[in-house]
Amino acid sequence: MKNILRFISLYAPFKWQVAGGIALSLTTMLAGIILLAVSGWFIAAMGLAGMLKITTINYFTPAATIRGMSILRTGGRYFERLVNHDAALRVTSEFRVWFYNRLEPLAPAGIRDLHSAEIFSRLRADVDTLECFYLNGIVPIITAILATIILSTWLFFYYWPLGVFLLTLLLTSGFLVPVMARCRSFEEETEISDIKTALNRGLTDSLQGMKELLVYGRLNTSLKQVEEKSSRLLSLQKKIQLRECLIQAAIMICMGIAMAGAFVLVIPLVNDGTINPADLAMAALVAFACFDIVMPLPAALQSLQSAIIASKRVFTLTGRENENRKHRGQAIKRTQDDFSFHIRDIDFSYGRGLVLRNLSLSINAGEILVLEGKSGSGKSTVINLLCAFWIPSKGNIFINGRDSMEYAEEGMRAHFAISPQKPYLFADTIRANLLLARPDAQENEILDICNKAGLQDMIQALPDGLDTYVGENGWRLSGGQVRRISLARAILSDAPCLILDEPSEGLDAELENKIMQAVLEHAKNKNQAVILCLHEDQKGWLPENRKKVRL
Repeated sequence: MKNILRFISLYAPFKWQVAGGIALSLTTMLAGIILLAVSGWFIAAMGLAGMLKITTINYFTPAATIRGMSILRTGGRYFERLVNHDAALRVTSEFRVWFYNRLEPLAPAGIRDLHSAEIFSRLRADVDTLECFYLNGIVPIITAILATIILSTWLFFYYWPLGVFLLTLLLTSGFLVPVMARCRSFEEETEISDIKTALNRGLTDSLQGMKELLVYGRLNTSLKQVEEKSSRLLSLQKKIQLRECLIQAAIMICMGIAMAGAFVLVIPLVNDGTINPADLAMAALVAFACFDIVMPLPAALQSLQSAIIASKRVFTLTGRENENRKHRGQAIKRTQDDFSFHIRDIDFSYGRGLVLRNLSLSINAGEILVLEGKSGSGKSTVINLLCAFWIPSKGNIFINGRDSMEYAEEGMRAHFAISPQKPYLFADTIRANLLLARPDAQENEILDICNKAGLQDMIQALPDGLDTYVGENGWRLSGGQVRRISLARAILSDAPCLILDEPSEGLDAELENKIMQAVLEHAKNKNQAVILCLHEDQKGWLPENRKKVRL
């Protein structure tokens, strides 16, 4: 429950707007009840006046009341929606930004155990659930409580047995029955949330791995798993929906009992002359209309239950600690000194034994360092450590003579430009993907870099050139073209150190020599340090004066 209260606290800066929205909702609801009650009384009174041939009756006051309540209900409903939706959207926009700002520092170390589909589910579905909670949960519940108190107080003064009778029915149908139903369905709602996450994960994996599923004939198996989860989800939703229908039926039955009970309780008062006969119609219609108060409560309590589950999932994720950022300084950004870095006796483990043990290496501006090792030897781990994605369990990393822990994460990463072994291209143009490295790069600079990365023929052959759309993760390009765009993006950067992970993979020998010689010459001219992660240090384009560390 503390998580949902934490979310509700986000509305504190908008407390007056929230109070105004709830007041408008309450006013609209009471205006509707008064409108129905006075209309019934007025019609009954006019009928009785005609039957009894009464020539003088004040019809101005009830007529004005009817008109006033009609206008108040219509206008109140409009402004209530306007005020409440505005408050909900304001809080949701801030909450989405807050959630992303909390999520971003966790990557990748803090969320490595979560599937991307699960993270997206929390970012979208859970936040959407919380977005609707104010409108579908908070406002109806608070409005119902206040309206019940006001109406019950008036009924107690009017005729207390009727007040006790209607209050009992309202509490039973609007609060007791839905709460009991919600207690039974809490586990089902939790399972529904888990199944939706599993479905998102399964569908994402199936779509991304469609080629493999088709090649190995396992598409039907994947579809069967999705179908099983969908069937279970549908079964749970049907069960909850049936329970909701039963709750609504119970409210309707209580509504009928309320009207019948109002007649039974008020008719004796009419017979002994305590009240006017027209009041009988008013009492019956009040008994009928007061159930408008509790009619939204079953859905509101379901919204509350869903919000409790969603808030727990969201705040559990954002409450994770990033040990990397926790112990890192925030003051020093990228420095303008001549670049150098030193790794001194570091150990690192992902939790299953040491990946790096007592590793030491160094590089200065203008130098080339080769990290040689087979797959799984720790080359990518070194890159992750340099980019502040992880922190070593022992030892130190120094950049420009300062301990890396003194740098903010962004400041440390600003020293490096990376072309990873498995690069990612955004669903945009070639130009946009390249400009990630340096947004102010000019056209001639981009074309020069593309020429050095061996992309000039490809770009010239494309109708739109640099403005060609590459698709999600570059699906419209070949693997080699994607890697070369990643390489061009790295060398376009002004970072003082280039990190190239298997940059020549997938290239024939002639193209490999041409590209890598151009890249190294470009780095030399800019006095950049270059770190090359290679399976073997036997490349003809490697200079003799390179440094080498075997992992």
